[in-house]
Amino acid sequence: MDAEDYAAVPWYCRGKHLLEGEDGAKLEADWMKLTSDPVVRLFAAVAEGESSEVRAMLASGVDPDPATPDEYAMTPLFTAAAFGDLDTARVLVEGGADVDRRTANDGAGPVYYAAQSGHAAVCRLLLEAGADANGACTSDHGGTPLYAAVQAGSLETVAALLEFGADPNLADGSGAVPLLAAAALDALGTVRMLLEKGARPDGGKGPADEGEEQQRLDAPLHVAAEEGFTAVVDALLEGGAAVDGLDSSGATALHAATRSGFLDVVEKLLDSGAEVNRRDEMRGETALYVACLNGHADCVQVLLDRGADPRLETVWGGTCLKIAKLYGSDVICLALLAAMPGETLQSSDDELWGAEEEDSDD
Repeated sequence: MDAEDYAAVPWYCRGKHLLEGEDGAKLEADWMKLTSDPVVRLFAAVAEGESSEVRAMLASGVDPDPATPDEYAMTPLFTAAAFGDLDTARVLVEGGADVDRRTANDGAGPVYYAAQSGHAAVCRLLLEAGADANGACTSDHGGTPLYAAVQAGSLETVAALLEFGADPNLADGSGAVPLLAAAALDALGTVRMLLEKGARPDGGKGPADEGEEQQRLDAPLHVAAEEGFTAVVDALLEGGAAVDGLDSSGATALHAATRSGFLDVVEKLLDSGAEVNRRDEMRGETALYVACLNGHADCVQVLLDRGADPRLETVWGGTCLKIAKLYGSDVICLALLAAMPGETLQSSDDELWGAEEEDSDD
C-alpha cells in the first residue's frame, strides 16, 4: 500500500466516518479494498477503540508501531493517546509500542498528545512505561507535556507529570513556562502545585540568539494582576514572586493592575510592599499615571493615599493632571488637585507633553 492509497484512511478517522463524505460510495469501495492491509486494519481498530481486536492483531504478529506515510509519521499509540483510550493504549504498550516515539514534523510524543487533551490516565500509563515526562516538541513552539497539560486545565495530568519528573521550569520556544500559563488561566490549584514542585515564582526567560541579552517576559504575577486574579496573585506572592519584578516593558505588577483597574489587586500589591512611585523603564510612567490614563478613579485615590506623587513626569514630560484633563476625568482631576496644594487646572494648560519636547523642536 502506498501513501496515495493510505490517504483514503486518515489515521485520526474512525472507519465508519469514511462513509459520510460526498464521495461515500468511492470511500466505501476504498475502505473495502484497504481493510485487507494489516496496517490499515490496525489503525482503524485503534481509532474505533476496539481494544480486543487490537490485542488479537498484535498477537498474530502485526507490528504495533507502523507509521503513517505523511509528514507526521504517527503510530497507532498516538491515536489512542489523543482519544484518551486507556484500554487500547494499554494493549499497544503491552504489545511493544514505543512510548517515546516522536512525530516527524514537530517531535511530539504520545505523552504530549495525551497531556494536551488532559487524558491523565493515559498519560500516567505512558509515564509508567518509561515515556519522557520532559519530552518537548522540537518545533519552534517547543512545548513540553507539562505546559500542554496546564493549558488543557487538567490538574490530574499535571500532577502525574510532576510525579514522574517533569521540570516545572522548562520553557517553550517563546520562553513561556507552565506557571505563566497557569496564572493566565486563573488555575489556582495548578499554580500552587507548580510552586510546591519548584517552579520559579517569577517565571522564566526565553531563549536568545548568541550575543543578545535575554528579554524579560510577562511574569506570572503581572498576568494575574492585569487579569484581576486576586487568589493567584496571593499564591504567587506567598510563593516568593518579587512584588516589584519587571516585565518585558520594564513595568511592575502594580502597573498591570492599575491598567486594568483591579482595586483589590492594587491594594494587595501595595500591602505587599510594591513601590508606589516606581516608573516603568520604557515610558517612565508610574502606576498613578497609568490609573489616570485609563480612568480608574478608585485606583487613583488609593495610590494617592499611599503616597503616590502626582507631579512625577513621564519621559515625554507628561503628568497625571495633564492626562486626566485630556481624557476629561473631572473626578480624577479633583483628586489630583487635592493632593497638590497650589496647583490649578490652568497651571497645567501648557503643551500636554511639557516644555522639553517643544524646546527640542526649535
